[in-house]
Amino acid sequence: MTDNSILPSGVKPRADQITGEIFYDVIIKINGKIVAMQTDFTNRDDACEFYYSQIDRQNITRHVHKSGKVTYVARYHYGLNKRRLKTFKTYEEGVKWRRDCRIHGVDTAGETKKGMTFKSYCTYWFENDVRVKRSPSTIVTYENNARKWIFPSIGKIPIDQIKKSNIDEMIARMINAKKSVKTCNLILAIIGRCLQYAFMNEVIQKNLMLIYPKLSEQRAENPHWEERDIKRFMKFAKDNTEYYELFMFALRSGMRKGEILGLKWDCVDFKNEQITVKRNRTQFGLAENTKSSKERIIPVVKDALNMLKNMKKIYRAKPDDFVFLDKDRKPVSYENITPLFKQYQRLAGVSRIIKFHDLRHTFASHFIQKGGSTEVLQKILGHSDLKMTQHYAHTNQKYINESKIFIEKLEF
Repeated sequence: MTDNSILPSGVKPRADQITGEIFYDVIIKINGKIVAMQTDFTNRDDACEFYYSQIDRQNITRHVHKSGKVTYVARYHYGLNKRRLKTFKTYEEGVKWRRDCRIHGVDTAGETKKGMTFKSYCTYWFENDVRVKRSPSTIVTYENNARKWIFPSIGKIPIDQIKKSNIDEMIARMINAKKSVKTCNLILAIIGRCLQYAFMNEVIQKNLMLIYPKLSEQRAENPHWEERDIKRFMKFAKDNTEYYELFMFALRSGMRKGEILGLKWDCVDFKNEQITVKRNRTQFGLAENTKSSKERIIPVVKDALNMLKNMKKIYRAKPDDFVFLDKDRKPVSYENITPLFKQYQRLAGVSRIIKFHDLRHTFASHFIQKGGSTEVLQKILGHSDLKMTQHYAHTNQKYINESKIFIEKLEF
C-alpha cells in the first residue's frame, strides 16, 4: 500500500487480451539494474507485498558492532533526494517503520491514530476497509477524488479537528471550479464514510458528516431512445457492424454493459428460457459477482433465445466461453465498444446520441410503456432500493413468465 493508495512504480498491471483478467508484474531496478523480478501476480496486494519485501531488503542494513551486538539501520527515501534513517534491534521493526512511513508519511510514522491527519487516516482507511469491501472501479474513483479534492483541502488537518467550515470551504472551491452537484455529494460521501470508520474505531468522538446536508440535486431524466431511433439504429447495426447481436441483446435484456460482456454460456438456460446474471466484466477484468454482489435471474424471449442458439452453434461455444465476441473470436473489448457505439449512432443518424448504459434505460422505459409493472422491472434490472430488499436469487417462475409477456411486446 502506498501513499494515496497508488500502485508503486515497480508494480505494473496488465490485462489478458483474451479473458480480460488483470495480472501484476513486479520489476525492481536499482541504478538501472534489475535486482528482482516476478510476474503474473493475480492479486494486487500480493504483488505489492512482494515489491515492498524486496525494497525493504535493499534499504535495511544489518550491522554487527565490536561488542557483538546486532542492529538494523532502515532507510526511507521521500520527497526530492530526502531520506530518514532509524536504527532498530530487529529486522522486523525496521520493516514495520518503513511500512508506517509509506502509509502515514514520514512525519506521522509511529504516531497514534488519534493524532493522525485526515490524509494519514484516510489512507489507513483505504487499506483496511475500502480496498477490502469495494470494487476496483469504486476504489479508483475514491482515490482520484481524494487526491484531487479532499487531501489538498483538509488532508493536513488532524482528523479529530475537522470542522464544518473546512468542508464548506472545500465545497465552495469545487463549485467555483464548475464541478457538478453529483461530484460534490460524492466527495461528501467519501469523507463521511472515512469519518464514520474513525468513529466506529473510537478515533473521533463524532462524525460531523452525519448532520452535514447533501447538496440539492435535481434528478435528471434517464436518456433513452424512442422506437423510431431504435429501429433506425438496429437496421444500421445489422447491415454495417459486427455487434448487432450485442446491441439487440442489450435492448432485450436490460442488463448492464459489464454484465453483458461478462456473460458466459454456462449462465444461459435454453430449457427454461432464462439467464442467470452473476458476473461483471469491466476495464479491471472479470468479477464473479454483479454490481450489487447478488445473482438474479432474467427471462429470455423467443427472438433473443433463437439468436443466442445460432451464436452458440456458430462459435461451437463451451460453457466457460464468453457469449459476445468480436470478429477475431475474442471477448468484446470493454473500452472499445463505448466509442464504437457513439460512432455508429452518428452514422445511423439517430435523433439522440446516448451512452451504452442508456440501452438499459431504453429497455426499462419501453417495458413500463407497454404495461409492465415497476415491481417486475425492478427484479429484472437488479435495482436495490432504500425501501425494499432485493431477492435476486429467489426469483420464481411466475415472475419469469409475467416478464416475458411484456418483453414480447417491445417491437424492435
